[in-house]
Amino acid sequence: MLLLHLTGSICISLLPGFTSAVKGPGTVHGFVGRSLPVMCHYDKSYQTYYKYWCKGYDWLSCTVVVKTRGLEAEVKAGRTSVKDNHTCSCFTVTLEDLREEDAGVYWCGIETSGSDPNTQVTIVPESSSDLTDPKAVEATVGSSVSVECSYDQRYQQNIKYWCRRISERNCPPGISTTGSERPVIKNGVSIQDNHSLNHFTVTMDDLTTSHSGMYSCAVSQPGGLDLMTPVNVTVLVTDVPDSRDRGGFFQNYQIYVTFLVLICMKMPIFLTMVLAITWMHRRNRQHSDEL
Repeated sequence: MLLLHLTGSICISLLPGFTSAVKGPGTVHGFVGRSLPVMCHYDKSYQTYYKYWCKGYDWLSCTVVVKTRGLEAEVKAGRTSVKDNHTCSCFTVTLEDLREEDAGVYWCGIETSGSDPNTQVTIVPESSSDLTDPKAVEATVGSSVSVECSYDQRYQQNIKYWCRRISERNCPPGISTTGSERPVIKNGVSIQDNHSLNHFTVTMDDLTTSHSGMYSCAVSQPGGLDLMTPVNVTVLVTDVPDSRDRGGFFQNYQIYVTFLVLICMKMPIFLTMVLAITWMHRRNRQHSDEL
């Protein structure tokens, strides 16, 4: 009986998902277009071992997506990165720009000389309607542009902010609300919440080409991941002269036209004088010849 018990325990420990050396969240839901972090914990005896993220329904035939090198340095492969943390005995896998095709079964694993400890993780991408925006806006140099971001009513009292994206996971707030409807203005940018309409408006004034780039409308969620949706701002350069140049052009044109009118009006008088002088000159010459 003891032998059967030991044999059964060993066989179960070799089955994928049954190893206690690695523990994961099981199923993780994430919003399409945003980052999705997945944290897996391991026994501290595996701190210096290689950790990896594997995709595929079958553990024995899954494909390794990204793997650490036994250090805490982040390793990235395409939209997926992994970073080990020896202090907490855990490693975090992050999927950037989550897509529908990312759905499926994955595995957190530890590379060993024998049977690799592992745990199964299921990724479920979801579309978010909690925060929406126009996705892309255009304006010309020197003008203003307004972006309206709508949110679910349960976020009315949350702080809203506007940020310029450095990367998918790095978007430091540039300007934010205070949780009220009072407008906030900072460095030519304003933001105002409207609890009645469940949206906040960001306005950027006196635009230059340097304002072009990727931004995000965001809703702060204390203790959780902030809601964030990207907005592409494009500032166009036009060849149309400003009002001062147009005013100068029309003024010069008016002077030119006036000059032409004056010449045309005085031209007959001038020609008459020339003809009169020529006639008098010929008459005097004929009179002199007769004498």
